[in-house]
Amino acid sequence: MILCTLCLASELEAVILPLSGWTSTAAACFFESTSGQDYMLSQGFLQKMCTQCDSNKKPLVPFAELSGDEQRLVTTAWKFSERAHCPYSKFPVGAAILAENAAGKKKVFGGCNVENASYGGTICAERTASVKAVSEGYTKFLLVAVVCAKIPGGSPCGFCRQFLREFGKNATVLNVSDKESSVTRWTMDELLPDSFGPESL
Repeated sequence: MILCTLCLASELEAVILPLSGWTSTAAACFFESTSGQDYMLSQGFLQKMCTQCDSNKKPLVPFAELSGDEQRLVTTAWKFSERAHCPYSKFPVGAAILAENAAGKKKVFGGCNVENASYGGTICAERTASVKAVSEGYTKFLLVAVVCAKIPGGSPCGFCRQFLREFGKNATVLNVSDKESSVTRWTMDELLPDSFGPESL
């Protein structure tokens, strides 16, 4: 049984496939069947196959209806997905973050996934953009856009959700859901409910 990564109900049977084993990266899940054939299923694909997932109740917002800041972030995320270093997964991801510094100045930071031959050294697009923002003193995240360029519809992995939550407890996350740049809007609380953060210490 494979569970939709966006569904928090552990008992939900999202999809059953005749697969012998699996491993996952931040961007996608890779599966190998008993015949040796490789399958790649994006988180967005699993989400769509999950009929009970709350994500399926979220309306898609057309690009034309997004605010100026939202359109800018989505466009930036697409641009950075073209710079992805993903020779192993061949699954480019781009992210963009609108962040604010202590002086109230806002700036957009883009990032892509950067894979490593050791696999464990790989960094996701969301964390690439996050580290760039924080290293320049922009530690309040307001808006985040993420695009899985090959198969739009993916969502930040758990590691990235926790990382984004550190600096963006009240941030809005835009998951680009199709090639036309329609998005699904999420709050950080929706993606990581009852979360652990700096104020928990």
